[in-house]
Amino acid sequence: MKLLQTAYLCVCFVAASFASTAMSVEVGGHFIYKMPAGELVLRDATLDVPPRGQGKVVLKYSTGSIESDKFRHKTVNNRTVFQVLFMNPPGAPANTAMVLSGTYMRGTNGVIYFGDVYGKVMSDDSDHPNTLQAFDILAPHHEGWNHAGGFEFNTLAK
Repeated sequence: MKLLQTAYLCVCFVAASFASTAMSVEVGGHFIYKMPAGELVLRDATLDVPPRGQGKVVLKYSTGSIESDKFRHKTVNNRTVFQVLFMNPPGAPANTAMVLSGTYMRGTNGVIYFGDVYGKVMSDDSDHPNTLQAFDILAPHHEGWNHAGGFEFNTLAK
């Protein structure tokens, strides 16, 4: 039993040491969405994710970048799910919120983020998601949120 405890502590120490020296992860990928006329569009972008969820997620695209307003994640049944909120994404109507809601996986050979994009035009200050309470209700089934497309970012060889 003592050997098992010692091994566990060593693994925890190594994991903590690695986590404390981790750098942000910049991952290339794309967004997929449907135009009003019906055609699907694939847009290249890069997602820059801070270590251990500390800091802002940055979405970089061909003409600029945007920083996240909120970010959260949790692990459920060995699956890490996350939501990233961006306010006023380029090209969207004023006071628009965009949420990337998806799954994150890291392996020995890379990392991948994939999921769905949702959008909503916020109507007033009480609807504005800059409070934790409002962010807690950001979910695809929440009234007013519209599915806008999908995304996939990864470091795996293509």
